[in-house]
Amino acid sequence: MKVTVIFDGECGVCTRTIRFLREHDKRHVLTFRPCQTIPDGGWHEIRPADCARAVWAVGDDGHIAYGSDAAFLILAVMWNNWWPWRLGTLPGVRQVGQAVYRVIANNRRRLPGDTPWCEQHPHECEQYT
Repeated sequence: MKVTVIFDGECGVCTRTIRFLREHDKRHVLTFRPCQTIPDGGWHEIRPADCARAVWAVGDDGHIAYGSDAAFLILAVMWNNWWPWRLGTLPGVRQVGQAVYRVIANNRRRLPGDTPWCEQHPHECEQYT
């Protein structure tokens, strides 16, 4: 399986996370797309406002996940091992994962990060704005 990771290209924490994933995706199963490239009509049920609030993972099999579910899916696919996904779907673990994800997502502008993707690669974000 391959996964497209949709992230907020105006977020430094998101950009830092994408850099980490790119460096550790040894099997090259992840592709990355800033949410600024999502057309107003949406893409795979994802609207621009949705992807600005959370990371999304879209599998080439049609599976769609967001927030902590997306994080668990990304790790499972990247490591070619489904234990992160299985762990993340356990009762209690999923709720804790979602709560932690919400806290980080809601405070991401206050956390240290890289220069946002759209500042580093404006040509990739401008084409759809």
